[in-house]
Amino acid sequence: QTAGLAEGEHLFRIRVRDASWWDQKRELSYLFIIDRTPPELTVTALQGDIRQGDTGGFFIRANEKLTEIFLQVAGRKYPCYPVPGAVNLYRGLFPVRVFSVPAAYEAQMTGTDLAGNVTRTALPYRVTAREFPREIIQVPKAKAGILTNRPRLNEDAVKIKAALAERGGIQYWRGMFVRPAQGIVSSPFGIQRVYSTGSIASYHRGIDIANKEGTPVIAANAGVVLLSEELFLYGNTIILDHGQGVLTYYCHLSRRDPEKGDIVARGQTIGAIGTTGLSTGPHLHWEMQIEGVEVNPEEWLSRSFEE
Repeated sequence: QTAGLAEGEHLFRIRVRDASWWDQKRELSYLFIIDRTPPELTVTALQGDIRQGDTGGFFIRANEKLTEIFLQVAGRKYPCYPVPGAVNLYRGLFPVRVFSVPAAYEAQMTGTDLAGNVTRTALPYRVTAREFPREIIQVPKAKAGILTNRPRLNEDAVKIKAALAERGGIQYWRGMFVRPAQGIVSSPFGIQRVYSTGSIASYHRGIDIANKEGTPVIAANAGVVLLSEELFLYGNTIILDHGQGVLTYYCHLSRRDPEKGDIVARGQTIGAIGTTGLSTGPHLHWEMQIEGVEVNPEEWLSRSFEE
């Protein structure tokens, strides 16, 4: 029982002596700390209002080392990660879904120290509206069956799920991301899509950059390759894990240079624009996810989530 002990360091010592003729003795000492004080956490929002489809986040500075820290947003738990090179500084990112209702919200932040003491803090944020246009995608007859081939689409889903299970907590990315290819944005993020076949795609989960086939595609930031193979829907696809929940997809490529497990640098050529998979013409589908949820990748081209 430690209820009567003051906070701080305590020395627990045991001495034993046997009853033999030799009068043998032994002593064991154990230093332990009583800590009943919850950690002090100072929170700074990465931004004020957050638009639908964008990325939200907070910096959290603790006065001691934490064993766990996470954000609870809209009923889902998002881990916070240590900021490289800083002491007891953590960053928590979370996706604001495209269909989030514009309103004021509260995230719940929970931090636990080495002694198991817990601090919980409500973190307010506001989601603002943005306009998402609607478009009809004319699907070539030769590719019309892709959207209705459930067995093949399920195979893609299984491969992607297995790749995402290997995500890591090491932060490879630094600073702002770069546009992964030259060309025209032919379809922006979040646009409401209906295919000419009658299939509804809900919304566009990335941006499409159109250019001639063979145009180089580069890594938007440093990361490790989680997947590099041809998928039924997305064609030749590369998925990069930038660490700490940040992923980017590069789809419909005409070629793929790195293999699974390779580490690539920001700006390194990883493939070329193509029209493989469900594609109406040469373009790159570039997608970004935060903890498995699609967000607007163009926001990361003009903002650093390190500051």
